[in-house]
Amino acid sequence: MKITAKQNARKWTKERLKRHPGFWEIEQNTRAVSCWPGEDAILMKNKSDGWSGWFPIKDIDISESVE
Repeated sequence: MKITAKQNARKWTKERLKRHPGFWEIEQNTRAVSCWPGEDAILMKNKSDGWSGWFPIKDIDISESVE
């Protein structure tokens, strides 16, 4: 999967994606969880460098792509 930051995404979300470019996958056995009032986040793992972290769902676009 490819993750891109939406235009109005938080600054730290954009910085995380710049530091960890490449393809991502949803961490096994995780689901969206409430992180702030009225917002959900999802745990994603970078397939290139192994880094994983939470991303607010409303800050990112997730697209399927050929890897």
